[in-house]
Amino acid sequence: MTRAAWPEPMHLEWLSGRMESIIDEGVTWSELQRTEKAGVTTRVFSFERDSHRHLNHPEHYLSPTHLKLQFCPAYNLITIDFICLPESDRGKGEGTRLLGYIEELAASLGYQALTLSSMLPAEHFWQKNGFQVLDEENHYYPRAMIKPLVPDLDPEQILCQL
Repeated sequence: MTRAAWPEPMHLEWLSGRMESIIDEGVTWSELQRTEKAGVTTRVFSFERDSHRHLNHPEHYLSPTHLKLQFCPAYNLITIDFICLPESDRGKGEGTRLLGYIEELAASLGYQALTLSSMLPAEHFWQKNGFQVLDEENHYYPRAMIKPLVPDLDPEQILCQL
């Protein structure tokens, strides 16, 4: 299996620009974390609206538009760690557009799947956008979900690598 590539600044700028087209405001990106565990390196990037307004969230202090992606080329996976759009932008297709841009970036770098953990209120959105629950027997939240980006990719094939 060919390893996916790390995103270069030009890729991150491209995604920031696509987010700007959705929210009509500037977006900045930064690398939050680089981790190596058992020889596998992951990098986490954050994309935030250039605004001083923030949302209070029980676990995070967020800007009104916030996206956090974890890249793991060793497993050809991108994990959507966090995505937040303001209430006023929901139900207009903006989340689906943003997800389309994430998928386009992932495919251009050779990633085979997107993964995430979903809470119940958002699960319908993810399923509508092609994500599958990995363990249908698990009725507890958050639930792991995956979206293959290449034809005939068996989610179990990805999971056995993790």
